[in-house]
Amino acid sequence: MGSVTSRVSPQWRFDTDNSGGGHTSVDSAFVLDDLLYIYSNKAPLDKNRLMLIIEGNAGPIYVTNTPLAHELIILNTKQARLWARDVYQLAHELTHFVIFHGIQQPQFKWFEETLAELSSYFFLKQMAAYWAASNNQIKRAYADSFLEYVELERPDAEDIKISDLSDPSSHTSLMLEGYQYDRPKNNYIAQKILPVVENNPAYWRALPFLEKVSNATSFLDFMTKWKAVSPKETGEALSAVTSLFESDH
Repeated sequence: MGSVTSRVSPQWRFDTDNSGGGHTSVDSAFVLDDLLYIYSNKAPLDKNRLMLIIEGNAGPIYVTNTPLAHELIILNTKQARLWARDVYQLAHELTHFVIFHGIQQPQFKWFEETLAELSSYFFLKQMAAYWAASNNQIKRAYADSFLEYVELERPDAEDIKISDLSDPSSHTSLMLEGYQYDRPKNNYIAQKILPVVENNPAYWRALPFLEKVSNATSFLDFMTKWKAVSPKETGEALSAVTSLFESDH
């Protein structure tokens, strides 16, 4: 069948026909183009950047500086072919796409992974609402499955005291600094942030400015600097999230 161009941007394409699992480009576009539409209405996705969404055993991963000049998002969903998993993975990788060059200070890279987890949960719920209101019977029938997938992922969270992250010398800070992909911890922090961001969706418009933060001496200083370089309308949302790390809720 070949690749399918996104309706959101002519620069974005789905090319999953050769995944080996029957997960065609049309299959991918059916669910994931809706996610791109919803995500682009919340976060400032640059529609002029070239994005190619494919399937592969290396995924899920976001790859920039490819020989083809496209930024790749590689998903790895062909075994199960779960639409909810497709959304979970793409929402995660889109966060890295939006931040582009990523958080620059290595000790805070864990926060980028946490925001990617947060993105998965937030946009699964957004997709559930969007499909529940769809004229497409297949989408309406599937909508609740997105919410079920959110609940399925919750048990992977590790209960931690997130206010410890305000102390650079705390055990939690040192653990995340040493291993940014500590998914149980990232998962737990994301779940704490989720209701705050749901009440303050302007938060997503601050994502591209994360790469501009430098010379932060602590995580709270990092958050302060992020707010300073972000659009004014995101300030309340950023302050609300920062307060979570100042005292546990």
